[in-house]
Amino acid sequence: PNPHLPSSTSSNAVRPSSGTALLLGAITIVGVVLLVPTAAQAQWCPSWPWTCTPRDVDTPAPAGYLSAPTLTCKDGAGTVTSDKSLPDGTYVKGLVRADASGTVAGYCDWYAFGSFYASERRDINIVRIETIPPLDYGTWDSPNDPPLTRITGTYGMMNNVSAQSIDSRISGTTSGPDSIAAIYSGEYIVDFTTVGMSTECHITPTDSNTTRKVIIGVECLPDWIKDGSGQPLLPKFPIDANPIKLVYSAPLGDIVAAAKGGWEDVLSRWGLSGLNFQLVPNGSCSLSDDHCIMIGDGLLSCDAGACGCSVYGGITNGVYDKRSIISIKPNMSDVNHKVWVVGHELGHLLGLKDAPGCTGQTSVMKTSACDTAPGTGEGRATDNDGLPVVKTVYGNGPTKTCGW
Repeated sequence: PNPHLPSSTSSNAVRPSSGTALLLGAITIVGVVLLVPTAAQAQWCPSWPWTCTPRDVDTPAPAGYLSAPTLTCKDGAGTVTSDKSLPDGTYVKGLVRADASGTVAGYCDWYAFGSFYASERRDINIVRIETIPPLDYGTWDSPNDPPLTRITGTYGMMNNVSAQSIDSRISGTTSGPDSIAAIYSGEYIVDFTTVGMSTECHITPTDSNTTRKVIIGVECLPDWIKDGSGQPLLPKFPIDANPIKLVYSAPLGDIVAAAKGGWEDVLSRWGLSGLNFQLVPNGSCSLSDDHCIMIGDGLLSCDAGACGCSVYGGITNGVYDKRSIISIKPNMSDVNHKVWVVGHELGHLLGLKDAPGCTGQTSVMKTSACDTAPGTGEGRATDNDGLPVVKTVYGNGPTKTCGW
C-alpha cells in the first residue's frame, strides 16, 4: 500500500514547495531534459541524482492478546467467569483468538542534487503471528523418540489502509485476528512481531523484537484439590536432595513401579526437577517422615465403593510435613486396576482432583468403577496430568481453564 514515489496526492508524502517542484519537474543539463522518475520505476533511490536518508525510525515490539470468546472459562475454584482473556499458562481446549496491536515510526527523506524533495512515511507492513504447537511425544506404549515437530502456523495481519499503527481489536480496520485450535496437549507458543516497510531508504531491520505468549493445551479439564474455602490447595512434597520414598510390600513392586514411571516421565518432560521417587520394597515410614509414602492393601478405611484412597499427614507453608498413605481396596486382583489406583492416588498427593470428564488414556485422574478394570496403560499419568502439576502446583502458574 506504500507508493514508492511521493506525490501531492499521496497520504504518506510531504509535498515539497512549489519552487522545488518546478525546479525538479524538468531540469535541463547540457541540452538534455532530466525528468523525475515515475512510480513505475520502483526502487530508483539511490541513483543519481537521488539520495535517501532514513529519519526517526523505530519499530517497537507489538502487544499480543489471546482470548477465548467462544469458550466457557473458569477460575481455580471452578466458578464460571466472564473474563475470556488468556494469561500465560491458562489451560485451554478449543479455539483461541489472537489479536495484536503495534506501531512503527520513521520517514525516508528524499533529496535530489542534495536538496530536500519529499518524505516517504514508513508504515506498518504486517504484524506476523507465529503459533508453535506442542511437540508430539506419542503415547506411553508407542513413544516418539525424538518427539515429532508439528507444523508452525504463520499469519500476517494487515491494515486495511496504510498507517503507522494497527490494532485488530478495532473491528473493520485490519485483515482480522488469527485463530488457533488448541487441540493437542502441551504448550502453545504464540510469537507476535511487527514488520515495518523498508521504504526507498531500504531500512533494516524491518522486524521488531518478538512478544511471546504461552498457553497450555489439554485434552480434558485439569482440577486441583481444594482448601476449606474452596480455593486450590496446591500442596507440595519437599524438594531437596532427598527422594520421596515409595514404601510397599514386595508383591506390589511391578504395580508401584509402573505408576511411578508414568508420573516421572511427564513430570520431567515438563521441567520439574528435584522431585524424585525411590522404590523401597518391604520398608517402613515413620509418621514424621515427610519424604515417605506408604502404599498397600487396606491401609485406610476408604469410602464405600472406592477402589482406593489416600491421606497426607500435615502441611506447613504449603509443603507436606508428615508421611502420606495410599490404600488399595483389598482383594482387587486386576493388575491394571491396581496400577491405576496407585497412579490416581499419587495424583491426589501431587495436588490434583478427580477428573470425571476424562476418558481412556487422557488422564490418570479419571474416575473408574471398581468392577470395571481400566485398560492397559490407563493407570499411567499423561501430559494432561503432568502439566497442571508442574506448571501450577510446583510452578505457581494460573489455575484458569477455558473450554469446558
